[in-house]
Amino acid sequence: MRSLLLISVAMMTAVVAYAQTPLVKIGNVKHTLEEFDYIYEKNASNSQLPISKEEYLDLYINYKLKVAEAMRLQLDTAAQFVEEIGAIEADLAAPYLEDTAAVTTYKETLKARLDEEINASHILISVAVDATPAEVDEAYGKAKAARDMVMSGEDFNVVASRVSEDPSARVNGGRLGYFSALRMVTEFEDMAYATPVGEVTDIFRTQFGWHFMKVHDRRPYSGKIQVLHIMKMLQRGAKPEDVEKARQQIDSIYGCIKAGEDFVDLARRLSDDRQSAQMNGLMPWFGMNDIVAPFGEKAFALANDGDVSEPFATRFGWHIVKRVALKTKMDDAEKENMITQLIRSGQHPISNAATTSKVEQLKTAYAFTLNERMVDEVMVIMASKEPDSVKENSLKVLPEPLATYNGGSVNALAAMRVWRNDILPEQNFNALAKEELFKAESRRIAQSDETYKYTLQEYKDGFMVFEINQRYIWQDTKEDTTALVTLYEQNKARYSKGGTFEGDIYFFKTKKDRKKAKQNPALAAKLAYKVVSGKQEQGGLYDDLIWSLGEHDYVIVTGKRTDGEVQPYEKVKGRLIADYHQQKEKEYVMQLRKRFNPKVVGKIK
Repeated sequence: MRSLLLISVAMMTAVVAYAQTPLVKIGNVKHTLEEFDYIYEKNASNSQLPISKEEYLDLYINYKLKVAEAMRLQLDTAAQFVEEIGAIEADLAAPYLEDTAAVTTYKETLKARLDEEINASHILISVAVDATPAEVDEAYGKAKAARDMVMSGEDFNVVASRVSEDPSARVNGGRLGYFSALRMVTEFEDMAYATPVGEVTDIFRTQFGWHFMKVHDRRPYSGKIQVLHIMKMLQRGAKPEDVEKARQQIDSIYGCIKAGEDFVDLARRLSDDRQSAQMNGLMPWFGMNDIVAPFGEKAFALANDGDVSEPFATRFGWHIVKRVALKTKMDDAEKENMITQLIRSGQHPISNAATTSKVEQLKTAYAFTLNERMVDEVMVIMASKEPDSVKENSLKVLPEPLATYNGGSVNALAAMRVWRNDILPEQNFNALAKEELFKAESRRIAQSDETYKYTLQEYKDGFMVFEINQRYIWQDTKEDTTALVTLYEQNKARYSKGGTFEGDIYFFKTKKDRKKAKQNPALAAKLAYKVVSGKQEQGGLYDDLIWSLGEHDYVIVTGKRTDGEVQPYEKVKGRLIADYHQQKEKEYVMQLRKRFNPKVVGKIK
């Protein structure tokens, strides 16, 4: 049901202000003309038989009587009801709480980045995501001191090799080489692509700590290459004589290639890379930065398809590669596929871009403001190693709200609901803002958007009416055998097959018009808003009117009816049960009308 709900919600109207006109009073509750019109239009369009507003009003009142009875019995407070409605509210509100344009914009940004590669160096000062404010400040101080050295003229890579807490910096001086989009954590990538060549960034934080970087160069996307591969493998810690033996073997193979022997045959027979050897030496497509150095550089240095490299070494052994094909441009379909996979993974900010953007909009709209004094206090408490019960007590006694916004405030204890120690404090505070602002916005939508309001009310009513039907109408049908047999015996023509009818069916908008036509048949055609004439075969659209259990308040049937062959009881038992339910419902609704005394207090338009 909820999947269908999401489809229908996509067609919802915009948020509007609307008037409320009382139409029906049941007990102390007034139901409005606007709600009635909304439900009538929705259901009448799906009805096989024509139905007037006047006729539908009776059905509407009967339905709302069951809702009133459910409320009297407090069915709306049952745990299952509350859980189901909560889930539906979330589904209904979702389209209002997303900025779908933000996803499109983010996609275009990522696609543009995939056309370019950045060459940068960086310095890291480590700090845990759950560090105390004092620890965060101390690490920031170290990062600032390092950046000051760079900005005063010291060589970036020399400073990195001395102070960076990235273990690789001792070897590479902080050099990252060229990298493309979707290779680094998001904050790092964002900063890299926003920085001009030659400049040093400001200090920024990721889950690993404080960073700053220098962008050395930008170049177009280097593409992807496919090669044939021959390898002589070296074990870790290989002795010099083993390295020399492997070199001699690869040189011998290279000599065979130069002499004209088939690369594929040599790869199949002699390569230690068994995975590619089984594929005739063919490796999957890879990018410059997808594979160990200097393998990528050597492969991409080949100028033409068919060119073969000289033997070269990596930490895994000795290699020869032959270029098969080169793609220098990533097409839109490949980019779209990569980004789609990101969204599905849920591990990239684009997965939540629609809601993240909406939160930022709502922060402005509701003037959401964090209390910086309380922010520091909360961070200290949540970073402590105390049990949750102690943290909870500490949060409870904080003297000021953690945040305020138009129409509400957030106490510090609310942080316990969202806090995670594996993400940055800023992300935790954003999660809290999202929770509070989405609640506030959902309340506003419920009051100002009539389609949202009426759709939600439909689901609430539907759950309660289902429970009422289950308890008082549908229950114990199997035990009512005598009643079913009696119904069958009294209405055998209804359960026949092959009957025909020749005549007219008149549909009236009001009971008053039907009564006049009943009293004066000559007026029937004039008073009816629709007439169906001619021959009708049993089993058609109008069976319930022609072979009826009783007269209808809004329909007159005149003509000649020929009944068909009566069907055995067991064969029509399903229809019998449905008709029996209908009879029980009429009796039950009469009881509810006496209890709640419904009154029409307005006019249908």
